[in-house]
Amino acid sequence: MSHILSLNTFKKADDFFWTQKIKLCELDSVCFHWADSDESCLNLLKLIEKNPQLKEEYQNKVNSLNALKGIPIWIKSKRRVTESNMFDLYQDHILGEKPLPISSRIEVSFLSGHGPFDSIVLSELFHPVMYQEFVMVLLLTGQLSRRSFRLRFKTRLLLEQNHSVHLVNLEQMSPHGILLSSEKPIIEGRVNFFLDHAILNETKGMNLSEMKSYLFSKANNFLYSAQAAARISINTKGIKSQIKFDFMKRKLYYYFVNFDRFDNPHAAQTLQDFVKHSKELIEESLLEAS
Repeated sequence: MSHILSLNTFKKADDFFWTQKIKLCELDSVCFHWADSDESCLNLLKLIEKNPQLKEEYQNKVNSLNALKGIPIWIKSKRRVTESNMFDLYQDHILGEKPLPISSRIEVSFLSGHGPFDSIVLSELFHPVMYQEFVMVLLLTGQLSRRSFRLRFKTRLLLEQNHSVHLVNLEQMSPHGILLSSEKPIIEGRVNFFLDHAILNETKGMNLSEMKSYLFSKANNFLYSAQAAARISINTKGIKSQIKFDFMKRKLYYYFVNFDRFDNPHAAQTLQDFVKHSKELIEESLLEAS
């Protein structure tokens, strides 16, 4: 059985399993969260069933979300007024069953189907913490698709297209590729982005403590570079973007780029090796904590 968050690897703390993450850099520029692996989701479910204290804590979370069913809301469109509740509004939006952009302005009433109605941006109805807890419960119950192992990043990269340069965000890295987000759409065709993969190559053979210290010694945007050696060219033809809005109402374009699109096989292999090595270090860390 996988050791990613395997049974008995949790050290109990207040609300621990909702915030559990392992930092690979003390600056929090790269980390792993239990929700970022289908294996850890399944193992966490088993742990909840075996641990009465965690089971009670989990049930309290579920109960607090279910309480939102008691908050009615009426949504007015041009054709009709639809009655719903806050629970269904959260769940339908997260599952994409009624894919209104989070920046959508809608007419709502909390009193009755006759109003009064107020014009409000959808994101203003959602609390970021409550939204996150919904996502976690839906992942654990299998209602939301679980994901294969990946790492979360907080770093910005340069992207060059059409003889202009702008910043993009490196959001995630998996064994198969990277997830980028941008406030501007990326063109379809040949573009370049700059990522200092040599830094990741230096982490080979390091233990978790050594990796944390090494990456901590770098800048917060430790993969940022403008050097020619960091340039990676990709063909974006056929890559579909996903448009999302965050709680700051910013419009972001998300692009998943497979490693086989990299024109630099060495860079692709370096990133794949870093993900693989990081997964091994995370498993070792959790075994030691058990």
